[in-house]
Amino acid sequence: MKDYISVKKASEILQVTPHYIRKLVRDGKINGHQIEKSNRWEIERKSLNSYLKTDIYNQDLASFRLPQQITIKEAVENIEDVFEADVITYIMNSNLGGIIEPNDALQLDNLLSTMSPRIKGRNNKKFKKILLVVDSGGGIIEAAIKFASIIKTYANVFEVVVPVFAKSAATILCLEADKLYMTTVSELGPIDPIVQSPTNPMLRVPASSIRQFIDQYGRELKDTDKTPLDEILLKKLNITVDPYLLGAYRTAENFAEDELIECLSKYYLDKNQLKRIKELFLHKKSHSYPILFEDIKEFGISERISEEVKLGSIKILISVFNNFMNSQNIIKIIGNRDQNQNTAIAPEQIKQRLIQTGN
Repeated sequence: MKDYISVKKASEILQVTPHYIRKLVRDGKINGHQIEKSNRWEIERKSLNSYLKTDIYNQDLASFRLPQQITIKEAVENIEDVFEADVITYIMNSNLGGIIEPNDALQLDNLLSTMSPRIKGRNNKKFKKILLVVDSGGGIIEAAIKFASIIKTYANVFEVVVPVFAKSAATILCLEADKLYMTTVSELGPIDPIVQSPTNPMLRVPASSIRQFIDQYGRELKDTDKTPLDEILLKKLNITVDPYLLGAYRTAENFAEDELIECLSKYYLDKNQLKRIKELFLHKKSHSYPILFEDIKEFGISERISEEVKLGSIKILISVFNNFMNSQNIIKIIGNRDQNQNTAIAPEQIKQRLIQTGN
């Protein structure tokens, strides 16, 4: 009986990406096949060992280190092989206004309902494990919660990889997962809800910016006027801001705190740890403050990726997506190995978007 190993194991032996292993099979240099009714491949161990002893392998060594032309499908399959999971990509260009929104949940459900599992789930779940690759500056927290809930409905295990950053609502999305993977450059961010601007309905701003405005304006008035502060502040705000919106901003901040505590409940943190985490995720003055792996490793919230094959596959994937999105003016992609739901903008809108986002 022939002895087979996974593409992941073969890639670890050669220290190359899974994409290159599949290329060796297509080129007839090693033996392997795709498992019936699955997207997984198996490699014959004997043929791999024989290949390592040939002159062809020695000739191929140089090409292993050269940049490889690779498609989005192949980049996603690399991640699926090394993490042994079905992969969903959720990549955004935050500079051009790509954010987590309610409609994303519908696109996700469409993808998962038509997607064939690599490994079938148990207990009426379609997938054994879904790995979400997310790169996002944030968005609407409620939309992030719904996005995570849909994945949990389909899969026994829900894991997340952050190649570069997952801020604010995207941080909540990460904390909803059963496991979070980070690299040396990955960063999370303070959970600061994005809300409608009080002066520009087309612009979304961090809820904390409204509170900071009130605090700053209040301090200035307190030093220059004898009129009660509340009276002055309300008079000023009634001119520029709908007072009902002020209540909504405060509610959004309270909701973010409640959701953070709910996400962290599975880690069984003590009161002191919970206090420090709340200071880290809720009480930072900057919306873009970077929360790195080193900041949270003591709480057991995340796992750092150290395997070179995994790191290499992640770098390839994010590079392929960035190049494609920049060339096509795409601000958001929700996809899998076979299809992608793209959100693009017209070239003439790019300048306006950059002005609105302050870039």
